[in-house]
Amino acid sequence: MKNLKIRTMAGLVSAILFAALLVGITSTIISTGGVRDLGKVWTAFETGAAQKSEHVLELERALGYGGMIHHFKNYVLRKDQDRIAKIDSHARDAKLSVAAYRALGVDEHERAALLEIDSVVDAYLRAVDVTKKMASEGRTSNEIDTAVKVDDS
Repeated sequence: MKNLKIRTMAGLVSAILFAALLVGITSTIISTGGVRDLGKVWTAFETGAAQKSEHVLELERALGYGGMIHHFKNYVLRKDQDRIAKIDSHARDAKLSVAAYRALGVDEHERAALLEIDSVVDAYLRAVDVTKKMASEGRTSNEIDTAVKVDDS
């Protein structure tokens, strides 16, 4: 009888240890999968942030010094028709950068900012048409500048 109790206890302890081992293995597999999934999400986040940063830099190049706004201001001052192609090219680059940024997924604030940037680019393109017309009428740079002010703040 005493042997039976020892055998029963040994079997019970073995069963408990085996169950604990199974629970440990299962939890390790589950947590390893979770960590791997978290790693994938984090990598996607870092990649997306890096890509967004690149699109912002492209947008700055398209709009800033040597870009669309720079050439527009010079067009108003000098009425140099060669600037129009540069304005259009940089405007297209800006629109492509905005679209590429948007394609990476945006939150509410980013969406609003991108819409604002699009509207400013469109306003400059409309102002080019006004500038062309006024320049062909022989208007001065000051008159044109007053008529085509774009709030790009």
